[in-house]
Amino acid sequence: MSISKLLNSFKYAYYGLRQVFLEEQNFQLHTIVGVVVILLSIFKFNFTAIELSLTLICVALVLVTEIINTAIENTWDHLEPNHHPVVKSVKDMMAGAVVVVSFFSAIVWILLIVNKF
Repeated sequence: MSISKLLNSFKYAYYGLRQVFLEEQNFQLHTIVGVVVILLSIFKFNFTAIELSLTLICVALVLVTEIINTAIENTWDHLEPNHHPVVKSVKDMMAGAVVVVSFFSAIVWILLIVNKF
């Protein structure tokens, strides 16, 4: 792989992240909550490297799931603008995936905080 192709791949990734951040309110919310959780983990709760790693993994999983959800929704909206029932079902399942990852990530973080006391 050439340096030019490598740099282009990062450029396109940046464009995709910027687009999802600017256009998706849920991604903005998850990003803000993730930053707050990370800052609290470091400065308020003084997490160990392992605890902080678990926190970072959970935040990343939530954000990645939200990006995948958005990509699938945008694809289906483009391919089937009339909102076929199957499309609704797929979009609902993806939203559910974000909720599941968010819920269990919150539980992990709460357990890490409770462990501090």
